[in-house]
Amino acid sequence: MARRYTYLSVNLGAPFLKIADLNLTNVEWQRLRNGAGTFRGTVKLPPPVSPDARIQCQLLREATDNGTTCIYVLRDNVPMGAWIVWGQNYNSDNQTIDINGSELTSYFRRRIIEDVTGDLDVRVSYEGQPMYDAVADMVSKVNDIGLSLDVASGGPELPETVPATDTAAEVAGTGWKGTDVKLVADAIDELAAMEDGFDYRVDLVRIPGVGFERRFVLRESLAEETGIVAKYGSTLSKFGVQRRGDVRSNDVIVVGGSDGDKRPYGRVTEELFTPRLQTVVQSSDEADGDRLDAAAQAAMDASRTGEVLSFDVIEDGVDAVIGALYPGDRARIVIPPHRDPWFCNGLDATVPTLGFTVNVPDSGGRETLSLQIDEADLDG
Repeated sequence: MARRYTYLSVNLGAPFLKIADLNLTNVEWQRLRNGAGTFRGTVKLPPPVSPDARIQCQLLREATDNGTTCIYVLRDNVPMGAWIVWGQNYNSDNQTIDINGSELTSYFRRRIIEDVTGDLDVRVSYEGQPMYDAVADMVSKVNDIGLSLDVASGGPELPETVPATDTAAEVAGTGWKGTDVKLVADAIDELAAMEDGFDYRVDLVRIPGVGFERRFVLRESLAEETGIVAKYGSTLSKFGVQRRGDVRSNDVIVVGGSDGDKRPYGRVTEELFTPRLQTVVQSSDEADGDRLDAAAQAAMDASRTGEVLSFDVIEDGVDAVIGALYPGDRARIVIPPHRDPWFCNGLDATVPTLGFTVNVPDSGGRETLSLQIDEADLDG
């Protein structure tokens, strides 16, 4: 059964005023655990032959403006998520606007850690604080997009405190000032990736009589059992696996000397290479060579995790529960032995999802659901 999708364009900043309903085509949306899922869609502009049409053209331009708007996706009136519009591309040949964006956590990748006064020379330190308190403080100082922080119990205990720098080589630093240009997203990701770290995601919630709430969810673990069972050969009309090793191939970690005490560390993805080449571009006034070596080793170890697999599913039963699926949920995937040449010995695994992607057909037919999991989890 076809599902009814509604796409609302809303102001990115508070108050969250609705701008327009968008009639989007070529839609694909993604949600991720500990990251920012992507979104894409296309809107057709009317020929500007009348005053009303010209007003509509201007409205659609404003409703898809990059960096100031976000898209709420509703499936059968159930909120699926919210994505900030970061790309707006007009095509004069067919008079369409292609938009692309990322979930609300992508906003943190465009904000730096700084003192609340805005003085870039004041260092902000979170050493010894509970991790979730540190994250709450980081978010509160850049929370122009109105996220509410949700840290209610979701595991046996919430994360430990932020350790001291000299005993936590895997953390780039627990104290920053604006001139360090430390991104809020990087700091959150580093704390989340620690051994006693946490998971996070961002939800869009509808509150009856009030409206929508943007919720930043922080848990020790987001993995929860889900009712989805993808059973190859009986309930699936399509089954596919996509291996994505490009991000982890040709990974280069360099820690070396430079002028004075400044030494490079960290990495950036260079998309000129396929597979992608990751190399070092950051600098720090850190002079502790042992700590830099440890940080580089931790980065290298993180890059050696398993490949990312994508399982594509088109099936009526699965279609009905997409609205109940969250990034981090555990999904069971069953493939009988000697049925599929990719998994010759079969597969019966219940694994936490890294995220999922939904492709919405313009014809109104069934969606394609792609579950992203870490290949290393299948071996466990």
